[in-house]
Amino acid sequence: MLLYLALVLLPVFPAMGQPSPEGGLTLRTTTRLVDLTVVVRDRSGAPVRGLTAGDFTVLDEGKPQEIRVFEAGQAPATEATGASIAARMKIPGPWPPSVFANFDPGAGVPPHAAVILLDGLSTSITDQRFARLQILKFLSRLQPGDRVGLYTLGRELRVLHDFTADTGSLIEELGRYQGEIQTRPETASDLARLLDDRKLNDAGPGVFESMLDQIANEQQLQLAHLEDRVRRTVGSLEAIAQRLSPVPGRKSLLWISAAFPAVVSTDIRTGTGSPSGFGELTDRAARALANSGVAVYPIDARGVMVPPEYRATVNYQQANMARLLSRTRGRGGQRQNAQTVSNADPMIHNNRDETTAHHDVMAELAGRTGGRAYFYENDMGKAMREALDDAAASYTIAWAPSPYEDNGRYRKIRVRLKRPGLTVLHREGYFAGEAKPEWNRKERESILELLASPLETAAVPLAVQARVSGAGEARRIELMVRVDPAAVTLREAQGRWSGRLDVVMVYLDARGGSKGGAEEAVALSLSAGEREQALGTGFDYRQSLPLPGGAQTLAIAVRDAPSGRVGTVRMELGRLGLRDGQEE
Repeated sequence: MLLYLALVLLPVFPAMGQPSPEGGLTLRTTTRLVDLTVVVRDRSGAPVRGLTAGDFTVLDEGKPQEIRVFEAGQAPATEATGASIAARMKIPGPWPPSVFANFDPGAGVPPHAAVILLDGLSTSITDQRFARLQILKFLSRLQPGDRVGLYTLGRELRVLHDFTADTGSLIEELGRYQGEIQTRPETASDLARLLDDRKLNDAGPGVFESMLDQIANEQQLQLAHLEDRVRRTVGSLEAIAQRLSPVPGRKSLLWISAAFPAVVSTDIRTGTGSPSGFGELTDRAARALANSGVAVYPIDARGVMVPPEYRATVNYQQANMARLLSRTRGRGGQRQNAQTVSNADPMIHNNRDETTAHHDVMAELAGRTGGRAYFYENDMGKAMREALDDAAASYTIAWAPSPYEDNGRYRKIRVRLKRPGLTVLHREGYFAGEAKPEWNRKERESILELLASPLETAAVPLAVQARVSGAGEARRIELMVRVDPAAVTLREAQGRWSGRLDVVMVYLDARGGSKGGAEEAVALSLSAGEREQALGTGFDYRQSLPLPGGAQTLAIAVRDAPSGRVGTVRMELGRLGLRDGQEE
C-alpha cells in the first residue's frame, strides 16, 4: 500500500525552536555530486602525498569530468555530528527511555574509520587463533590518531568494540574473544575420509559406484550449508557498509577470513558438475560497500600455506577422486581430464584449486571497492598497517557527472595521474540510482537480513518514539518514526518533489526468530512549501502494531529507495516496561 508521509509535528518530538544554523542543508536531487576517495602509491608501494587537483583526471563512463571538490589527506574530525543530526531533526535532549535512535547525540564521527572483521564463519578455529594473535600484536602498535573498530562474525555479526583510539580497551575485548566453532566447514571431514580410504586401491566397480553416491550425497549437504554461510557473510558485509556510510573520508574494512568459492559444482555425477555460483551475492556485497565508500582489504587468515600440488594427503585424495570419476563415466556424462583432476573437493567447479577459488572472491571485492587483497602473509600486521596508512594518505575527489541519466545503470570510473610511475586505488564505479515503483524481492531480502543483524546501521539516521496502548490481547505499540531530512532523496518534476521510503518492521523473539511485523512503501509527493517544512523538521511516519506474545525486540528499517541507503533501529521492549512483549 502506498501512503504519504505525515508532515505534522507530534508532541513526542517537540520542536527545538528555529532551524539549525548549519546552513546549506538540502535534500538530494537529480543533480548530484559523486565523491571518490583514492590512494596513490609510488613504485616502492609508499603512499604519495602533496598531489593537487591538477594531477588527477577523472573519467566517468569514459568522459573527462570537472573536479568540483578536492581534499588532500584525511577528512577533518566532526565531533559534533551526533548533536547536529539531533538538532536537524528537532529532537531535544535528554531523551526519555521511550526514544530509540541509530545515532548518539553525544558522540562524534572519526575522521576516517578502519574496521577489523575477524570472520569465524568461514575460518577454521586453528586459523582464527593464529589471526587473533596477529591482531593483538597489531593493536599493541597502533599509532596516535588511529581509530579502529573490532567486529567478529560467527552465527551473527558482533561489535566487540566500536571505533576508538584506546589500545588497551581493544586488546581487552579481543583477549576475551575465543573464536567461533564452525558447525560445518565446506570441505567436510566426511569427504576427506571417504577419499583417503586406502581400500579404494583394490576396490571393484561396485564399490566405486557406492563411494561416488556417498560423495554426491555429502556434497548436497555441504552445498546447503555453504549457501547459508555465504548469505550470512554477504548480509554482514552489507550491514557494515550501511553502518560506515555516514563516516567521512576513506573507510577501510580489514576482512580477515578464508572466504568462500565463487563457483561450485552441484553434482559430480553429471560429468563436469552443474555449476552454481555466488556471483549475485558477491555483487550485492560489492555494490553496498562501494556505494558506501568502504574499501575492502581481504587478508587470508590461513597465512602462508603449502601449495595444494605439494600436499601429500590432498594428492592421495586427488588420485582417488580421479579413479572414481574415470570408472563411472557412464553416469550422465564424462568429467574432463578425470585422470588428472587437480582438486579433490567436488565442491570446487572445473577442477580449480580450492585456495585459488576463495582468493577469486577476495580479489574481486578488493578490486571493486578500491582496496587490496593479501594472500600467503604470515605478517598480518603489515597488511593491516598498510590499510590504515592508505586512509591517512588518501585524496577525496568529487564531480557532477556530465552527462548523467538517473537510470539505475552501473557507471564505470577511471582515475588517471599526470605524473608517471604512480598507481591509484579507488572503487571501480557506482550505480546511478533509480527509484522503483514496487518492491524488489532482492531489496526486501537485503533489508530483512539487515534487521536480523544486531548491528544498527545509520546511513539513514532515525529516531523512534514508542508507547504501549490497550490491554491484554488488544495491546499495541504506537510508533512515531522521524527520518533525517538530509538522508532523503527527492526529485523535482512539474513543481512537485517526489521520492520513496521503504519501511519494514519485524518483531523478534529471544532467539532472533520472527514474530511478525509490517512493511510499507511510502510514496512522497510534496509541494515546494511542504518540502521546505520537511527541511526544517524531518519526515515523520506513524504506525500502530499489535504486540505478539514472546516478542522481545522490534527492529525497524527505513530505506531511501533512490539511493539504497538504509537506517535500522532495534527497540528492546523491556525499555517500555514490558517483559516478553506482554507483561508490564
